Amino acid sequence: LGLYPGAKNAEKRLTLLNELGAKSANSPLLHKMLGDTFLESEELEKATEAYEKWLELIGDDPEQRRNVPDMHLLVYKLISDNKLPEIALKLAERVVEFDSSPVMNATLGSAYLLNEEYDKALEKYSISLNPQGHSHTFRVKNIESILQRISQTSKHIKDKEKYNEMMGKLFEEIPTDFGSQLNANLLIAEFCRKLGMNDKARVYVQRTGFFPERAWLTLGPFDNTAGIGYNTEYISEETTEIDRNTEYEGLSGQVKWQQGTDEVYDGFFSFGEDEKWLTSYAWISFSSPNERQAQIRFDSDDQGKVWLNGKKVYAHRRTRGAQIDRRTIPVTITQGKNTILVKVSNESLPWGFYLRITDTDGNPFGDLELSDPE
Repeated sequence: LGLYPGAKNAEKRLTLLNELGAKSANSPLLHKMLGDTFLESEELEKATEAYEKWLELIGDDPEQRRNVPDMHLLVYKLISDNKLPEIALKLAERVVEFDSSPVMNATLGSAYLLNEEYDKALEKYSISLNPQGHSHTFRVKNIESILQRISQTSKHIKDKEKYNEMMGKLFEEIPTDFGSQLNANLLIAEFCRKLGMNDKARVYVQRTGFFPERAWLTLGPFDNTAGIGYNTEYISEETTEIDRNTEYEGLSGQVKWQQGTDEVYDGFFSFGEDEKWLTSYAWISFSSPNERQAQIRFDSDDQGKVWLNGKKVYAHRRTRGAQIDRRTIPVTITQGKNTILVKVSNESLPWGFYLRITDTDGNPFGDLELSDPE
């Protein structure tokens, strides 16, 4: 069979399999191969029949457990490709009979979700979110994995209202002891945003030390032709106050400070998606209950500068993609109001920056209060 790989050889494989089938009609492996071949050639009804026969035959096998890896791989493929949801569910249910691990329960949850069985999906996801006897690190990674699976499956959901209701209940099941874990918090924040739960999304973003994207004010764009924007002061860059009514001469006319339009809660503040050779500023204000040593963790795409309370604390001229926490900048946060001004000069897309504030050990503060961008 290895002589006929790929979809273009599906017909040759089927001819050979049918010849073999005449002699070994009760071979589970034969029907599994038939199902795979029909699936590859998009003959879904025939694939369903072949997989049904496969499941029937291995159901009589006293060593059925040995088929679990193949079943799990197939159910994961069917869920990912949004094909044969009923077969995916039967496979997932069979797998969990032998392996009730968090990963397998999450897979079964996705199979239920693909079949629009929201209550059962919620039950399995909840079981998977709160596994007993596992380490803290495992549980955090497990949350990330489950949310990624749900995100992938949700693209195919038809009843958005029931899906949103299920997700609202699921968020109540998410453990609260994963603390400041970056990826888990950002994933949950983005889910909350998509479900219209913006206040809750904001809480999860701030647990990471990032500011919610919509909390930033932005000014621009200004000209960066041939990189001139980096050293051109389009505004007073050491200011500790801004006036939202003041107009500036931008690249295409007068511009004023505006609330940022980036609505994706991933820690990356984006200035835009279709522009090149431009410069813009971003501004945010927050309060601290006391003076403290801290770190600004920053990177930008492309050249960037950062001012804290009117003092330039970092600058780079590199042209590169931005990464979370690429640069750690030791700073002192003052008691009361603090301001941050960021300038990013773009050459090619994307265009934006990562910036979060942490203590000297890299842990986000829980008591910084954002000023209202309005």
